[in-house]
Amino acid sequence: MAEHFAQRTATCGSLTKVDDGKTVVLNGWVHRHRDHGMIHFINLRDRYGITQVIVDDDSSKELQQAALSLNLEDCIAVTGVVRARPASMVNPEMATGEIEVKAEKI
Repeated sequence: MAEHFAQRTATCGSLTKVDDGKTVVLNGWVHRHRDHGMIHFINLRDRYGITQVIVDDDSSKELQQAALSLNLEDCIAVTGVVRARPASMVNPEMATGEIEVKAEKI
């Protein structure tokens, strides 16, 4: 994990499917973390909302290990690419439920 935070380029509540393909930096707290074997889901929270961040089996071993080492309420910076979710995977319970961020760096 980085010893200092990169300047954020977006907030957790601001991303939509219009941002699909953009590289962003998010700063926030680990609100929820789920390990599903080949994929790790991190709900990252800031004062503006929550965004789902994913780390999958295509990610580097270092990134996968960083995701596994997270605890609830850890304060982290994530650099990643916004991806629109397929219609069947949209989460209507979240304001940012149409997108997820595929992490490139934690």
